[in-house]
Amino acid sequence: MMGKVITVAHLRENTGKTITAIQFAYNLSLEGRVLLLNFGRANQHKRFFEIEYVSPLADYEKLLEGGLDFAHHLSSVSPRLWLIDSSVEKIIKVGELFRERVDELKELLSRSGFEWVIIDTHPFPTHTTYVSMAICDHLLIPTTKDFLAFKTFGHTVAAYESVREDAERKNVSILLTKVRNDDLEAEDYERFEMKEAVIGEISMENQDLIGLGWQGLSPGRKVRIRANFEYRKAIQRFLTRLNEEVNG
Repeated sequence: MMGKVITVAHLRENTGKTITAIQFAYNLSLEGRVLLLNFGRANQHKRFFEIEYVSPLADYEKLLEGGLDFAHHLSSVSPRLWLIDSSVEKIIKVGELFRERVDELKELLSRSGFEWVIIDTHPFPTHTTYVSMAICDHLLIPTTKDFLAFKTFGHTVAAYESVREDAERKNVSILLTKVRNDDLEAEDYERFEMKEAVIGEISMENQDLIGLGWQGLSPGRKVRIRANFEYRKAIQRFLTRLNEEVNG
């Protein structure tokens, strides 16, 4: 299987990007080798997994120079899961991207030996956010169901299409997060003409069940939480959509 790149992006904060990236990385690692690549806020994955040090190579120039060799094996979480965490945040206009370097990174990841590469992105239009959109096979947009999130959702799709000449909306999936019973109804997001892209809803009550974190029971004793069930269902729907596209 050729490695597939899933970019998790939304040009707004607090929509559940990091939790979603971690859930997808963990669940997909149950079946194949997965690289979780953080192009988002510095060191957030390192703190989540309680790792003291991860080689700070989540910059596409450094990755091209051999950064994949320093990926941290999250063997205590899953034997098939690796992490590269970022240490810098850059905001650079998309016009400053060099297409040949983007193509080089895509080629590097496709032959890296990982069956899936999950990229967590920054909530602002950083250089690496655009790079992540340019190289991905699938764009996954976690979004809350409110007006501002829907507006930035549109900006996110527009950014994706601006860096991809071959961008197709069938390669975009939507995950509704932090959903409450009194949230907007389905008709409120149908106006974006992408209802068929929604792969699931994650309720507000389950936001603490990140699935991979460590829950302290007593000093010196911790237990790993299992993957959240709602995320598992969403991931299965994503894979079903993927298979339908391949076989259709």
